Amino acid sequence: MKYIIRNHDSHIFQNLFYDTETYKLLSPIETQNYTIIQVAESRYSQAFSIKKHRQLCDLEITFSHLNGLLTFADNLSDRIDKHHAHVTFKGETHAVEGKRRAHFQTLAINFKTGHCLTLLDAIISKAKERRTFYMPNIESCFADIINEFRFSGTTFSDLNLDSLITSILVKLARIDDEKTFEQILSYDETLTEIKRYLDAHFLRIMSLEQLSKVFGYTYSYISREFKKVHGLTPKAYITQKKTEYACTMLKNGVTLEEIAETLGYASSFNFSRAFKSKTGISPSKYRKQ
Repeated sequence: MKYIIRNHDSHIFQNLFYDTETYKLLSPIETQNYTIIQVAESRYSQAFSIKKHRQLCDLEITFSHLNGLLTFADNLSDRIDKHHAHVTFKGETHAVEGKRRAHFQTLAINFKTGHCLTLLDAIISKAKERRTFYMPNIESCFADIINEFRFSGTTFSDLNLDSLITSILVKLARIDDEKTFEQILSYDETLTEIKRYLDAHFLRIMSLEQLSKVFGYTYSYISREFKKVHGLTPKAYITQKKTEYACTMLKNGVTLEEIAETLGYASSFNFSRAFKSKTGISPSKYRKQ
């Protein structure tokens, strides 16, 4: 195989990559870690069917650019929608079909080295739960792989193909374990908004379940994630804010009864006990100091 295979309406995987009698590979491309058996760009404007066949490579990845592609692995069907990748493995019975217009890419490889075989093991482990993954972040990798075939056989081509394939495999192995850049931004912004909300409303928050209604997450989730970033749960953060505010009021000569009422304590005694547990001294001693 020297060029990217392009499948269209009248030709479906017209190129043979194995000798059907000996099952030997025909013209594979070798990189340091992989034997590339097939790279295909497929576009169909109408219904099509790639009949059932036994998969001979270690791993095949099908990445769809449109909704509604159907794939089969050992008679288990799966729908591949836009920006989803589907994986199948050696020895499985495999088929692909589309009921309407389709555009997808295929990468079929064998693994050569031990450290990359650990990637295959990780992907197989992920596939025990499901075969199809939402992976828009590998679209550019597939585009670069296809583009690289323009330079097939030239300096650094094999090295670049090897790194691009490894990048796809690592993303597959890490799926569900890492957040996208957009998710990280959203995550950080939400936690920042929660902190701002606590800073502005710590005197008026009657129940921390209030945070669930405002931000749309369970309080247990908010508490766990807030602590990861700020080192305190929202409850502990509010207590800290109240203690700091109490210190300011004590310095300004506000009575214990007024402080207790402002901070939401049932009595000055309850406030004094809470203050001492946080600072180590009573409000009276703090005021004197």
